[in-house]
Parts: sequence; structure tokens; C-alpha cells
Amino acid sequence: MRYLPLTPDDRQAMLAKIGVRHIDDLFKDVPNAVLNPEIDLPRHKAEMEVERHLSRMAAKNTALAACRSSLVLAPTSTMCPRRLIT
Repeated sequence: MRYLPLTPDDRQAMLAKIGVRHIDDLFKDVPNAVLNPEIDLPRHKAEMEVERHLSRMAAKNTALAACRSSLVLAPTSTMCPRRLIT
């Protein structure tokens, strides 16, 4: 896992580049329940153990993978909202 620190000036420059004043503005349309979900994380575990747990949880989320697969088969598919395509 890489950590790339940003200075406040770096962050402001990036936000200005995309026309946003504050990082919270990027998430204003996302419901709070999605931004701050209740996640049952194991207690008193090492960072790597928690990372493995989160990776297993993420592997169960197949919505985006299925969406990308459908685009390979039908590039003009309307099955996937454009905002999910990266």
C-alpha cells in the first residue's frame, strides 16, 4: 500500500484544477449512509489483518466488475451509469 502525502497547497492546486473549492464538494451528492457505512471490522487486529478482511469484503462487490464486463461485450451498453466507468 503506497502513501503519497500531500501538502495543503498540493491539495488546493488539485481541487482548483478540477474547479472544486473543497474536497467535500466532490461527495455532496453521495448519501451519508454510503459515505459512512457501518462496517464490522475485526477488533484488536494488525493493519495487515484488517486489510485482508477489507479485501475479502471488496471481493464480494461484483457490481462494478459486472458493469465493466458488459462494456467489453457491448461498448454502448446502457446497463452501467457513465459515472461508474473509470
